Amino acid sequence: MWQRRMELNLFAMVTGCFRNTSEFFKGRIPQVPEYGEICRQAAQRTFGLVDGFLAERKFIAGERYTIADITALVAIDFARLIKLRVAPERKNLAGWYEAVSSRPSAKA
Repeated sequence: MWQRRMELNLFAMVTGCFRNTSEFFKGRIPQVPEYGEICRQAAQRTFGLVDGFLAERKFIAGERYTIADITALVAIDFARLIKLRVAPERKNLAGWYEAVSSRPSAKA
């Protein structure tokens, strides 16, 4: 369940924004900038939800590092391309991000 949430509610929204607002895809695919902005807002809302969940647990799906954490990490890293970052007030998500991005596997 958590993997699908990260995949559909976060990663898909980040990529939807990228596809519909970036210069990279301009002229390559039909873009709908308004939809891209809707996707950006949905990703930001998901940041807020995940921040709340992380107040009660160490990792996204519980007490163990799982594929849900990997998917969220990749989505957050990719979100930089659309100038979307974890806001400092999202302390739980920011702390989680710092911890999981410093893992040796995240640097590979």
